[in-house]
Amino acid sequence: MPMKWTTLLPLGVMLTQAVGYYVYRAHRGWQLDFNGVPKTSIEHRGHAITVAHGSRRILTADSAMVGFKLSAPWTFSLSRQGWLRLDAELVTGVREVDERLHIGIESQRFADALIEDADLRTHLLQLDSTISKHQARFERLEAVESDLRMLVWCRRCKDLPALWRALVDWLVVFDSALLASGASRASAKKPRKPLPRNDA
Repeated sequence: MPMKWTTLLPLGVMLTQAVGYYVYRAHRGWQLDFNGVPKTSIEHRGHAITVAHGSRRILTADSAMVGFKLSAPWTFSLSRQGWLRLDAELVTGVREVDERLHIGIESQRFADALIEDADLRTHLLQLDSTISKHQARFERLEAVESDLRMLVWCRRCKDLPALWRALVDWLVVFDSALLASGASRASAKKPRKPLPRNDA
């Protein structure tokens, strides 16, 4: 006997809500999951990060949000390529980057830096291996001005302090690479002074 539309309608509404929640939380609003969650400061070799553990939301329940202050302002949004790709993204033309990372359209300056700066690109691609050594997984990396946030899935991690120390080291080098890339691009765009004329 075929199912009546009155039976299918609630199922359709639930499915729509589930997809909507996934898109909002996984692609746009994941940081809201950590509102009100206590943050712990982790110091290592003279640098510090903040860590907020396990929000109550389904998509971030086994994750942690890592905060770090950049030395210069940047705006970008990166995430691990997922099974559902609904957001617009930038393509760098670098196969290793485009296959592994979803780059948000607000990240044009950062995407240009990745294309031009091999050191920055290489260090970014090392993030997966840095985290996976501790049985964790990179999910998202976002920056607004100097405020950087990273989402890390860490349910299986057996030694969280070691993971945080490794992330501090990675972030410090990442910050330096961003500074060097920004300085290089600014120097390249700086107009040359005209040569003095010799009318004699």
